Amino acid sequence: ANSFIKVGDRYDEDILNKERFRIADTLQNHGYFKFSPAYINYLVDTLNTDSLIPDLVTNPFFLLPKLSKKKTHNKGVILYIKLPNNNIRYKVKELNIKILDSDLEDDSLITKKLPTTCVINLNGEYNALKHISIKHFPDRITVCPPEFYNNSKYKATTSLINELGIFSSVFWKHTTNDSTKELTSNLNLRLRKRWRLEAGMEAFQSSDKQLNSNLPGFGWSVRINNYNLFKRGEKIFLSNSANLRIYKPDPNADAKIYLQLGSRLNVFIPRKIIPTLKSFNNRPSTNLNVSYTRNVRDEFKRTYWTSSFLVKSYKNVSPTKIMELTFEPLEIQLVNSVVSNDFYRVLLELPVTIRDFVVRDYTPRVSSVGQLSLAILSKNYIKPYLRSGSFIKISGFVGGNTPFIYDYIQAKVFNSGDRDYKDGQIEGIYKYGMFSKATLDFRYKYKIFPKTTFATRFLGGFGIPHQKNSSLPFEYRFFLGGLNDMRGWQSNTLGPGTFKPDSLSNLITPGGNALLYTGAELRQKLNTIFEIALFYDIGNVWFTNQDPYFNDERGRVFVPGVDGGIGIRMDFDFFIVRLDLAQQLYAPDIQKWIVYKWDDIGGSRFQYNFGIGYPF
Repeated sequence: ANSFIKVGDRYDEDILNKERFRIADTLQNHGYFKFSPAYINYLVDTLNTDSLIPDLVTNPFFLLPKLSKKKTHNKGVILYIKLPNNNIRYKVKELNIKILDSDLEDDSLITKKLPTTCVINLNGEYNALKHISIKHFPDRITVCPPEFYNNSKYKATTSLINELGIFSSVFWKHTTNDSTKELTSNLNLRLRKRWRLEAGMEAFQSSDKQLNSNLPGFGWSVRINNYNLFKRGEKIFLSNSANLRIYKPDPNADAKIYLQLGSRLNVFIPRKIIPTLKSFNNRPSTNLNVSYTRNVRDEFKRTYWTSSFLVKSYKNVSPTKIMELTFEPLEIQLVNSVVSNDFYRVLLELPVTIRDFVVRDYTPRVSSVGQLSLAILSKNYIKPYLRSGSFIKISGFVGGNTPFIYDYIQAKVFNSGDRDYKDGQIEGIYKYGMFSKATLDFRYKYKIFPKTTFATRFLGGFGIPHQKNSSLPFEYRFFLGGLNDMRGWQSNTLGPGTFKPDSLSNLITPGGNALLYTGAELRQKLNTIFEIALFYDIGNVWFTNQDPYFNDERGRVFVPGVDGGIGIRMDFDFFIVRLDLAQQLYAPDIQKWIVYKWDDIGGSRFQYNFGIGYPF
């Protein structure tokens, strides 16, 4: 009943192999330790049939009037399963776990029994055992002797132990006794170094929302890591970094330097530390983050203090799909800006339709948000790029509630602060905005031929501001342009709508509270390293009537931008380097097509995008 092979289906070698592994896995999960797919063979009787339906897979030139062709279908399938004489059903007698220290020096072994009803013995070096919590370690063991051998339980145990991230190697070794039909499993683990210092130089592509530049930057970073902080797989990462970026206030200006300094503390806990729904009980983890960032440039200086924590969990919803749940109860950010006199005069020269709106982005503010996301992805999607697969993520956000509650309690309970909880300010200084926001991100890739893949993405989002300060905070608006979406525009500079600031400054990036984007790529592998891609992008951001801070009708009109281009990628297995050359084809700010002939390609509406990894 569960067979992948059906009489009448189209003949497919991949399906036959998939069925081999399904049968082998089923038998291995019922005690047949020595069984393998090699013991399975097929005799297939096929039938040729005529098809008048064009098929992109077998006929890439499907637009040509060649509609009649032969297809091979399964008429009948005979399945042979040969059970070897020694392929008896084994019962697991006991499980022995040995834990060794990260160094190679011998140490006296300590032997004990784990606190469980299963037959599980633990031995290891003194230095190794003192760095793990023996009390909680059995939570990661799904094998429970005495029981029949079940390969899926061994795989689950390996996965759960690897998730801790504290072992450099996880190795199983089994010994069998054919006369008693028993099996003893030995699990060998070696701890990784608990402390690690990382330092280095880095080069990157700028994506700051207020730089409007795709020029590269470079810098340095130092990070101190602890991979087993409280002996249960907790990890702490403390980093400090500085980098220089290059930007131009407008295309004809001289390049300027932008300096960014930052420190970050991240704590990863492989379990949840707050009560959540039962949906988060599958492989949960918690992340705590605190960061400080200082941005220095000619026009303004800005300081960010950010803290957040989130819970993630994963679940196999089918043999081929994974569900990821993310719950972030609170992220809070405090922003202070100091604007130069020259730049402040530029802000005052902006059109009245957006002046107050933009000036607000440079005043002290506090932002907060809570998030709930659900993602479902095919396991093949995260595997090598030639695999077919899909990814869909739905996210909901609620922002501004925390500063509002604080402001309300100050005014109504303690009669302190600015005593006005309706003005959208704390202490009369820090502005905040309340809002709701939702996004949908769908990605799909399909292997057309062994070396050809079609990939596409759809991204949509909408935000609704609430209360008197009814504007989405700058950090939570929608932006388009740059490496991974509208590649014909500089980073985050597209939109909103057909709007273009009537100012001497091109540093203004208002973003929007609504977004639509779709893009596609046709990727062709040339050899083991090089790949080319043809792509297009269509999309824009805009404002809606819910945002009274933006009254210019050009910001409320959805006129999509269009770009297209060619990409060159180098696949080094562990990462992919890409260069995308993108040309604007239709520009909303001037509401006209750009390219009519070859001579129109280039100029300020042509972008070079250098990045790491695929755009989607």
